[in-house]
Amino acid sequence: HELLLFGGFQIEHRLSVADEAVSSAGSAGCRHRVYIAVYRASRFCKAGMTTSALSRSVEVSPFQFPLMLQLQRTRQPPLACRFARRRSAKAARPIMRTVHLFPPSIFASVTASAFQRWFAPEVTTEHEHWVVVPSGSQSSLPADQIRAPGLRWLRDTEALLRLVLLPPGTRLVVHGLFGGRLYLALCLRPDLTRHASWMIWGGDLESPAPSGPKHRLLARLHAHAAGSFGQLLSVMKDDHDKAVVRFHATTRWQSVFYPGIIDDELLAAASEHREPVRALKRIVVGNSASDSNRHLALLETLSGVSPDACFYLPLSYGDRRYRDQVIEAWRARFGAAVTPMLDFMSLPDYARFLASVDCGVYYYERQQGLGNILMLLALGKPVYLLEGSQTERFLSGLGFAVRGVSLFARELGGTAAPELLSGCAHNRELCLRLFSDRACRQAWSRALGIRTAQT
Repeated sequence: HELLLFGGFQIEHRLSVADEAVSSAGSAGCRHRVYIAVYRASRFCKAGMTTSALSRSVEVSPFQFPLMLQLQRTRQPPLACRFARRRSAKAARPIMRTVHLFPPSIFASVTASAFQRWFAPEVTTEHEHWVVVPSGSQSSLPADQIRAPGLRWLRDTEALLRLVLLPPGTRLVVHGLFGGRLYLALCLRPDLTRHASWMIWGGDLESPAPSGPKHRLLARLHAHAAGSFGQLLSVMKDDHDKAVVRFHATTRWQSVFYPGIIDDELLAAASEHREPVRALKRIVVGNSASDSNRHLALLETLSGVSPDACFYLPLSYGDRRYRDQVIEAWRARFGAAVTPMLDFMSLPDYARFLASVDCGVYYYERQQGLGNILMLLALGKPVYLLEGSQTERFLSGLGFAVRGVSLFARELGGTAAPELLSGCAHNRELCLRLFSDRACRQAWSRALGIRTAQT
């Protein structure tokens, strides 16, 4: 009888199970051989030291992991397997299970759909996407807008239990640190987090304010979880550098971005509603009802300006109290020219809306709303950013012709200058090249170690 073991992890326990298996077989006088597959030659010694856990009727033969796979296919003896062709071993690689954790976000559905399209034919990878909803709260996004094949909705308590009970070897990709129960689950499974990837979102680098014992505990769990990941993922290197300084995180980093932003079909459909930029009269401001949008600070820079323009404020999700303050302040200043957008729009509808405006203004200090900004650039629209902000430095470093908010007050309502229009054409071409679907697939393949025919 031959028993094949995937060894290395908990090999002592696996050998004892093997001993019970051959003992219960009841085949007296038979000889049993156990092949222990380990990843590194240094573990041969460890495997050999544990042979005392087996009965004398079992022979232990340690050899390298790809060789066991070839043996499983061809039933060759171990010595012959050592010289087997490597491509046969690669073809028999086991499936790697990867679990993605998301908060309720449109990125969950577009990522799940893209991964299904890119990696479903690959038999060596299996991706699961969990949308974790905090208990006692409702998502501000309609559920039908965040549906996709392979997307599973879980309450955070259930997600905590599932995460803690994941088998060893499961690969985690955490898209944003978004709750205390998630912090706790990550701290309870250091064997998973040390090999997991953290996709940094803008708010992740801001720990909960320690205003009480509960918040102090959350801050400590947040910092511990953020510093325990084996790999960091982000669009901008600045986010990784901040995480290293703040949480003593790993220096292993990969640059990735979310799919669906620069989608050929989406842009083609949106371009049918695209209006040429002649004057800055239809302006979209910010992307959510979060105070990091700094709507009120931007409004102060427009004091004394009386433009003939319309302002669109996307406020469909975020802090309701802040949303009401923004609407009150902007309407007190510009009256009926302000249009709050309180209903969530699907991605195609939002792309068509952005194609109809003249420009976008974003007064962020940190990285935020990059998908909105890139979509505007891909549609050939001018974008105004806070001078010296993280996003402005990132896009300028890539060669984009972005404009400072200080110019916005002077150019608002006026005719678009020729240099503004030429910059829009340059931005459109550069954005379609750097943030294409192919570039996105290649970035995620590198980050997750997935080899496909297309990459």
